[in-house]
Amino acid sequence: ARNPSPPWQGDACVAIDCEMVGVGAKKNRSILARVAVLGEDGRVILDAHVAPTERVTDYRTRYSGIRARDLVGARPFEGVRHQVAAILRGRILVGHAVHNDLKVLGLPHPPALVRDTAAYGGLRRELAGVLDRYDASQAPSLKKLCEHVLKKRIQVGEHCPVEDAAHTLQLYLRHREVWEAEILQNS
Repeated sequence: ARNPSPPWQGDACVAIDCEMVGVGAKKNRSILARVAVLGEDGRVILDAHVAPTERVTDYRTRYSGIRARDLVGARPFEGVRHQVAAILRGRILVGHAVHNDLKVLGLPHPPALVRDTAAYGGLRRELAGVLDRYDASQAPSLKKLCEHVLKKRIQVGEHCPVEDAAHTLQLYLRHREVWEAEILQNS
């Protein structure tokens, strides 16, 4: 019997968001606690809680939405990391400050295949056009982009990586044609 194709095979791009918890005595180091990866049509390809690789000293629940009970029986880090790497391979990766997600996963991704909504000038310009007091030289928060560009309120309480990845994807798709043309023009 042949192996079936993975469910993400037809996706040219995927969106990612990770939630992290604090470790160490100062609680200032981060490790992965949950990761969500969505296909370009917004369907959830992966939504997994991840077993901590160190003792958690701060769940950051107010922001991460993670509680100790969420990590009981969670999937091992290396297995999740391997699955995420397989999903990302050869695809455009969409995220918000996505370098943080890649860092906590310990994964490289070709810069030419990264679309970061925190860094994209087109979104910064669009935000500056609707928000008087926004400095386009500063990276906007995902919450601010969603509120003023998509006209949606997110992160009203704890963060949900599925919701954050979905909105990051919507921001990318809103600008995709121009964004990709700019990349081609500059390459």
